[in-house]
Amino acid sequence: MTTHKELLEQLIDRIRDEEVPFYRKGASANYVSWHLLVGISIVISAASSLIAALTPADNLKDVWIRGLLISLPIVGATVTAFLRSFSFHERESNREIGLIEAERLLRRAENMMASASTSEQYSDAYLKLSDLLAKLSHDQHARDVATRKGIQGVVPDQHGGGRGG
Repeated sequence: MTTHKELLEQLIDRIRDEEVPFYRKGASANYVSWHLLVGISIVISAASSLIAALTPADNLKDVWIRGLLISLPIVGATVTAFLRSFSFHERESNREIGLIEAERLLRRAENMMASASTSEQYSDAYLKLSDLLAKLSHDQHARDVATRKGIQGVVPDQHGGGRGG
């Protein structure tokens, strides 16, 4: 039979080994994606402008130059639409907030573990931390839904908790 202390230890391990890395990875992936796509968009816009500006008028009839002047803006617009549709910047912010809260929850859990000495204290800590983990998950899901709907700056009440959608 599993003791309340063992349950609390398992919960702390889950927060440390699953929740914190999940949020860290999500924040990093969205950060890199956002910067990469912004960079690509800027480079494509600059390239098409430079090609148009620096190509002599006689060479504008060249099929390759015309192809570039037509396709680069299309690709740039597609990258920008992809960037906006997937809200990488906002999702990075959501996961960064989740990471901060998951790390805070881990510190709180470790403190509660160190302070507990009876089965009842371990049980109370486990139940409280489980509720906070669920709250974090719920808050992250609410942030993700708001981001998909295009609502910016929604900040649910965050006081610890688990993964969002």
